[in-house]
Amino acid sequence: MSTSRQRKRIRDGRIILLLDLDCFYAQCETIRLGLDHSVPLCLLQWNSALAVNYPARAFGIKRGDGIDEIGKKSKGQCVALHLPVISVDDIAKSSTNDEQSAQAEVGAAAEAETEAAQGSTDITSNDGGDSSADLVQSYNAVYNLPQHVRSELFQNERNVMRYPHEGKASLERYRLASARIFSIITEALLANIGKNNFVLERASIDEIFLDVTEHCYDPERPAWGTNLEELTETAHAYTVLYGSTEKNVASISGKSEDVDEEAVALRRGCIVARGVRKAVHDALSFTLSAGISINKTVAKLGASYGKPDGQAVVYPRSIPQLMNETPIRKVRNMGGKVGRQVKALMPDDEDKMGSIARLLSLPELSHKLGRETAKRVFDVARGIDNEPVLETKGALTKSITAFKSFGATYLDGLDKWTTLLASDIVARVELDSKRNGRHPRSCNIQYTYSDGGGGGGGRSDRISRSARIAFPKASDRRQRLEQLIAKVKETLAKKDTFPVYRLGLSAIDFEAQSSTGAIDAFFSKQVASPNTGRQQEAQVNDEKDSSTAPVSPPAATAATASHSLTSSSSVQDMANNDHDVPSCYDPDLEYARKLQASYDKEEAMLSTLDRSSKHHFGSTGSGGSGRQRSNKKSGG
Repeated sequence: MSTSRQRKRIRDGRIILLLDLDCFYAQCETIRLGLDHSVPLCLLQWNSALAVNYPARAFGIKRGDGIDEIGKKSKGQCVALHLPVISVDDIAKSSTNDEQSAQAEVGAAAEAETEAAQGSTDITSNDGGDSSADLVQSYNAVYNLPQHVRSELFQNERNVMRYPHEGKASLERYRLASARIFSIITEALLANIGKNNFVLERASIDEIFLDVTEHCYDPERPAWGTNLEELTETAHAYTVLYGSTEKNVASISGKSEDVDEEAVALRRGCIVARGVRKAVHDALSFTLSAGISINKTVAKLGASYGKPDGQAVVYPRSIPQLMNETPIRKVRNMGGKVGRQVKALMPDDEDKMGSIARLLSLPELSHKLGRETAKRVFDVARGIDNEPVLETKGALTKSITAFKSFGATYLDGLDKWTTLLASDIVARVELDSKRNGRHPRSCNIQYTYSDGGGGGGGRSDRISRSARIAFPKASDRRQRLEQLIAKVKETLAKKDTFPVYRLGLSAIDFEAQSSTGAIDAFFSKQVASPNTGRQQEAQVNDEKDSSTAPVSPPAATAATASHSLTSSSSVQDMANNDHDVPSCYDPDLEYARKLQASYDKEEAMLSTLDRSSKHHFGSTGSGGSGRQRSNKKSGG
């Protein structure tokens, strides 16, 4: 195909894939414990279901259900497991330099998370072998245990209640799995379609976008490098063809469309999707669903028609029908404030994306949303989405954050939570420094307290503040930890805003490590910077939050090597994805924001459940032992 013809075809229609891990958090536990995928399973944080797999959904179980309700709905058939909890006791064990300490899993997963944020496998260099080997070893230590060990873990963990006072819920186990899965995907793409023939964007912990336009529009290249005949047969026979009037599962190799280059390219995209999904399942037993279409929005919507463990293709001719059937809240970036504003402009019985296209003009949308946001909504309602797939490799998170919500707590009662959060941050910073050659200059302390104005310490009385301190640079990890704990406690004592209901720490303001010298030397080196005077001492600046509800840590934005962020937003804002597109659109900067927002969504989700758990357990749990079996059997 000539270069000019190829460029024209790329402009006319891209081939975009959305790959989505099925019920990811619950599936991680299924794999870790060696369970069959047909076993109904829920993953809890405290007494609230965080993830529900498809077999459990068949009982009517949904996110937010408590362990008793799960047991009732499933008649004891559903297994309830709890997120890993980092306790103060675990942190005490791990404060030494013992590599076999209770912090080992958290450390390995944090390192894997950093690798995943950079693209899992560095496809531009040949010196990443050790990192890949470390990732495989870390993954195997958690997810490939002998069956007798898995069985013992299952018996010890099934239907066990955990309580907020025990410690901090952790997602590191799932980030580790995510990093390993994304490395398998990258390896499969490199081996089967080639290094320069795809763009991979890590959209979240369990989703990726792939742009395979050039590859799919070049008939001289095989659609997939290995087992092509088998993949072609299964991809064509078992891909859901959205809009088909004949079958839900239909052949997509109809002869009448063979003359349509776009249709041929989409069919090749289906083969790529099938190849990636098979590679992950063969290597790790994880299942994915996929959507194949001409842009990000439609590909993501299409994936839902292939779930679970399947794939769906949406041809351009079917996009209007898809928009007419899709609720506004189901579309990327339309589930929050923007979606509510748009719905307010239409009759109550109109809630589909197609309704926007039929009922609202661009001037009407602009008056309500502003020009840039209105144009985006106007286009998406018609299935138009020109947002590029942006390469993940090279983007680093701009903060390392940990938080904990609890009942009304005064200074003396904060000791264990300060120790837990500081220990988590120090361990993860050290791993990040080894991996990425950088160190944080500052630590942001976020805290939520009550001013007592409402008379009872209710949510309406709560105020959020933040303060910035210098991040310790002592050469010894224990000294860094002790210094950070002491500085946080000193800062909170000076503020004297008690009781506190929530505490978070964020390592921020990263600077490059010198290329010479050991990691300990780097930590002990006092590096001057334009902000040294502001950061070396605990010169804290309050940042008043107009919201009365507790806020998650500030947006942990990410940046590429050639871009730095000029502003930040709250975690809630980023999770809602309601930002207007800036008039000077910077794709790399926009990608960086979205990458970190995916991490923040996970933490914000945990934070929300963490706070809501107080309705079940009060400020210190239910009393008695923090680790005990529910009296009501709930499965397995």
